[in-house]
Amino acid sequence: MAWMRVREAAAYTDCHVETLRDALRAGECRGVQRVKAGTWRTRVEWVDAWIERER
Repeated sequence: MAWMRVREAAAYTDCHVETLRDALRAGECRGVQRVKAGTWRTRVEWVDAWIERER
């Protein structure tokens, strides 16, 4: 279970960075921010689950 930054996760899913950020902000994809307006982090399995729900 590795943590990924938004750019890494976007490259992994072949989607645009802002698409993934929007999903994180909306709660559609699970992720964490340590501080408000901080860097988003997510996990491979969370991104995979988001992609499966989007299909």
